[in-house]
Amino acid sequence: MELAAWQDRFNSLDRGDSMDNQRPEGNTTSACQRKSRRRAGRLLSALGIVAAAGVGIPMATAASTPPQTPPPAVELAQASSDLSSLVTSADEPGQAALNAAIAQLGAATPTDTPFYSEASLSPLWADYENLNLPVPPPYGDTVFTSTQTAASDLVSILSDRTVPRAALDEAGDAILQADSTIADDATGQGNQTSRPEPQFGPGAPEQIAADLSQWERTFQILGNRITDLVTSVPQSTIDLSGQYLLESPITSPTAFPTQGTGPELSANGKPEFFYFSAEGCPYCAVQRWSIVVALSQFGQFSPLAPSVSSPLDIYPGTNTFSFYDSSYNSPYLTFVPVEGFTNQPGLGTNGACSGYPWTELQPLTTEQQGLVAQYDPSCEIPLLDVANKWITQGPYSDPQAIQGMSWQDVADALTNPNTEVAQSIDGAAVILTGEICEVTGEQPSSVCDAAVVKQWQALFP
Repeated sequence: MELAAWQDRFNSLDRGDSMDNQRPEGNTTSACQRKSRRRAGRLLSALGIVAAAGVGIPMATAASTPPQTPPPAVELAQASSDLSSLVTSADEPGQAALNAAIAQLGAATPTDTPFYSEASLSPLWADYENLNLPVPPPYGDTVFTSTQTAASDLVSILSDRTVPRAALDEAGDAILQADSTIADDATGQGNQTSRPEPQFGPGAPEQIAADLSQWERTFQILGNRITDLVTSVPQSTIDLSGQYLLESPITSPTAFPTQGTGPELSANGKPEFFYFSAEGCPYCAVQRWSIVVALSQFGQFSPLAPSVSSPLDIYPGTNTFSFYDSSYNSPYLTFVPVEGFTNQPGLGTNGACSGYPWTELQPLTTEQQGLVAQYDPSCEIPLLDVANKWITQGPYSDPQAIQGMSWQDVADALTNPNTEVAQSIDGAAVILTGEICEVTGEQPSSVCDAAVVKQWQALFP
């Protein structure tokens, strides 16, 4: 598709239409999708401000000055189209290299089909409106690795006389420009002019590798910073948010704990908090914020990796964390999270849970499969099991509360009990705190003796 056609399509989008209304019938839907249907808001707003070694690194904002070049995904798609026009006149080695490069670019870009269908939008692009930023690492890294491979294919035919060098350079420049825009926008350097424009040549794969390193480092810094903020929400703010949620005539939890029936669940000699979710699930996305706030009162998390829910699901690209490969230490309980699926499409099966439109990530153990079968046979994730005493299916908060907000936006809002976000997420953390306190013997007392915790505990069945 020509660049002008892409731009016309983006400009004509009705931003109020939900993605679900635009999809063809017959697509597989997840348990998350079946729970409710709301209008999809904007995916990525400001990524926020992160700091490293005392130096602030600004992150890209949706309201920043529009780039002078097309969005990266559009630029890559145009480069692929331009390369296609060179194939017929190339010799056999040239055709092989060009076709290989086109295939690599195609794996990371939208295709020329109805825009909101799942087949048209590569799940690697979190920013489904602007196609400017891929999903966070590790899945978004595929954009860089695919384009790096494509660049290597093109470098291999730089001296091929049947492939016009000027056209090859133009397409290669577009690939390099797209990757550098992604990396620079992520670190807030997209509007700076000090960096020279990338030029295609033998060193193109190495340039892309450097952009990938910059991209990964940006999200590492962001994860460290946001983890620090969310794990240090003042106790007084959490308690006050819980009180506001308790008294609010408008906001209320979207789920509530029920009593478990099995024997006490424990691990490492402590009560076990088992959590089953999927990276692609927007309801799991909002629940993780409350879990981190709540558990930080009982122990300490390692830095968590920023993540987003599926760009192809309801509430697309809800900003969150992933508990996959994370660690948590507490003298009071053991946290056992299982991220059963990624945010990338596939027909994933995990134990008795099947039909989710994401690939499997972390398999359930036999014991965990038993817990899911007992307490969540329909696999309506997220599932929270606090030592088999308290069971919750679904999130305590509505993903709508943080739709379109950056990680930094959410973290900032959590420190203000007057915000809807704090009352929803911090308030939900108080509910979870009450559950945990009941299995830790009301310890630590500095947390469990709070009046608002007791008030919520009195409401438990």
